Amino acid sequence: MVIVQYFYSSWNGSLLGSGNSQESFPYRSHGGFVTGNQVGLRSHDRHNLDPRWGRIAEGCGEDPYLASVLAKAMVEGFQGDSLTDPSSIAACAKHYCGYGFSEGGRDYNTTYITEPVLRNVVLKPFKAAKDAGALTFMSAFNDLNGVPASGNEFTLKEILRKEWNLTGL
Repeated sequence: MVIVQYFYSSWNGSLLGSGNSQESFPYRSHGGFVTGNQVGLRSHDRHNLDPRWGRIAEGCGEDPYLASVLAKAMVEGFQGDSLTDPSSIAACAKHYCGYGFSEGGRDYNTTYITEPVLRNVVLKPFKAAKDAGALTFMSAFNDLNGVPASGNEFTLKEILRKEWNLTGL
């Protein structure tokens, strides 16, 4: 498995894309993962401003531009030029959205994110993943401004489906 943290610190999207391409092959050749589906999971929402959060090392960093460049590379690396290629798998952007902004550095905790920060920081890498062709998105498991992310109509329906026109899962 690719140790993604090393790629994130490189600022090299091509290198990360190549790593994801290499990572996808064993999963595809063994019937995929995630209950047999051929879906590659990679976290795009690991923006974090609190170093106490235990999963900070899994992230693309705190810069939305870098995270967006790397999100695009991850999707392209997993999916390749065609999903009919035996070495490609569908990309899943996760954890949509706000997971890395948990209060007090506690995992699975509440997040309060203003709409400008949500749109200009948190959602940037997800939009880049969607624009790169990510076929699936996985909801976060925190609540966002008092609403569970898994049932948040604003982020799931208004933004993801209506504004971005996501037709995938």
